[in-house]
Amino acid sequence: MALGRAEVGLRHLAASFVVLALVVALALAPAAPAAAEPPADGLILEEDTGLWELFNKGGLVMWAILLVSIAALAFGIERAGALRGQIQVPKGLAEELAARFSRGGAAAAMPLVKGKASALSRMLESALLRAKDGRAGMEEAAGATSARALYDMRRNVRPLGITASISPLLGLLGTVWGMIKAFDRVSQGGLGRSSELAGGIGEALLTTGAGLMVAIPALLAYHFFRARSEDLIHLAEKDTIAFIDRAVSVTPEDAKSSSKRGAANTAKPAGGS
Repeated sequence: MALGRAEVGLRHLAASFVVLALVVALALAPAAPAAAEPPADGLILEEDTGLWELFNKGGLVMWAILLVSIAALAFGIERAGALRGQIQVPKGLAEELAARFSRGGAAAAMPLVKGKASALSRMLESALLRAKDGRAGMEEAAGATSARALYDMRRNVRPLGITASISPLLGLLGTVWGMIKAFDRVSQGGLGRSSELAGGIGEALLTTGAGLMVAIPALLAYHFFRARSEDLIHLAEKDTIAFIDRAVSVTPEDAKSSSKRGAANTAKPAGGS
């Protein structure tokens, strides 16, 4: 089942990558072609400057920042879909499970949660497997599963944190490299070409701006999804404790009696009185 969840996540990520790549291609393709040389007056942002032209002025580092941003957006879309309340904590599941448990014990309740991918289902299943051990055993099993579920929820959030850390560094790398080239051109042409130096530094700073534009939303998304994961786990734990409270109130004798009555009613002839 863990493999199945991983395969679903990979399919979602692959689909997100394809869609985002198409969106980026459509956004950049219609733009004006890049100018071979910067304007003579050193201006970087002219009225008719297109997105593709600005992108080209940033150099090869802009491509690295673009790839990182696409990856971060894909992981963000995947987590936004996976960390929905109804997906991880289905409403009414704990109540229905408790009703089945009171009627037929753990065997009757298990099919409702066995093999399900939601965090609440996994916690309830682990609690049911330890039903014979009483409250302590059920809470211990549910707590261990809760930790694993939180880890799984946060697993695809880490790339957002990596993006928030690496994007500004990539931008800084592009800026330093661009300034090195700008000073090199000025050293060859003399100090009288100050406008060319200013234009070169302006182009170099484009990568820093691009890196920050990617890093800031990625950092916000990283903290949002981490907090969202904790909130969902808290709700799942609350429902699990409510189920355990109802389950332990049913004595083993009551559960066995309910199971026998259900079997007897099933085996009773239709014409019997």
